[in-house]
Amino acid sequence: MIKRIGYAAAVPALAAIVLGRDAKTTSGKTKLAVSAATAMKVLSGKRGAAALTNYLHSADPRVREAACVAFTLFANPGTKSARPLLEDLLTDGDPRVAKAAKRALAAL
Repeated sequence: MIKRIGYAAAVPALAAIVLGRDAKTTSGKTKLAVSAATAMKVLSGKRGAAALTNYLHSADPRVREAACVAFTLFANPGTKSARPLLEDLLTDGDPRVAKAAKRALAAL
């Protein structure tokens, strides 16, 4: 439904949900985070890794961080094309984004 109405303003709220996940893969928080990351992908209107890569350029650091985290939430995120973008974020001005990028790269 979000894609149908094109409510891109929902992305920061979805990013907050992704970032509120739990370390346990079976926890309700993690399942909610996966759903929020999936909604972010759908909102982008793209498929595969491209659905998340645009968020890596967001002006909002929490959206950039959530996009990095999202790459760790999916079994096969198609990260080959995202690797250089994630590597660029290792030097992001926001330390949480840099840390999330490092984790995403380690999970590849």
